[in-house]
Amino acid sequence: DLLVPPKIESKFPQINFKELVYPRLQSKVLEVKQKDLLFSLIHGIYRNRARLFEQSRADDPHCQNLACKRENLVHTIEHVFCTCYKVRAAWNWVRRKLLNFLADSGRPPDVSNTDILLARYPKSWQEDECLLLLGTYVELVDKEVVLKQKELMVNTLIGVLLSKTVSARSRAVPQAHIPLP
Repeated sequence: DLLVPPKIESKFPQINFKELVYPRLQSKVLEVKQKDLLFSLIHGIYRNRARLFEQSRADDPHCQNLACKRENLVHTIEHVFCTCYKVRAAWNWVRRKLLNFLADSGRPPDVSNTDILLARYPKSWQEDECLLLLGTYVELVDKEVVLKQKELMVNTLIGVLLSKTVSARSRAVPQAHIPLP
């Protein structure tokens, strides 16, 4: 072993990245953009104001959304993807769906928002569904909320998931079935 393992592995030694997280990044249900975004999230290099502030590249670490700014909410990865007012409803829907997939007909596991975002959740019989849902969500938040400063609506997410499942049928990828309203 001449290569030094990524910092994230020493930061979370209890997680077996080689067996749990890294294979998920190679999943055929994920598009290239989704793989890139998940890689940057997992390795702590996704852009956010808290990280930029630590590097003296931002004036403050707070979310620029006015509702969040009033409450001095720090613009971390978890905030951007889970707790910002612009994503809360969509994230709650995604989290509920993911926990149902992870339950495997039993009790859903106790996993944090960060564990889900960083693909550190337990293995499931519905890995493809979990990854399609997570990858699509992360891509939409990055494109619509971070870049365009829009709110992510649940109906938008559902519409994109529907089109991605239809387009996946025409590609040589595993079929993921996400029950949608």
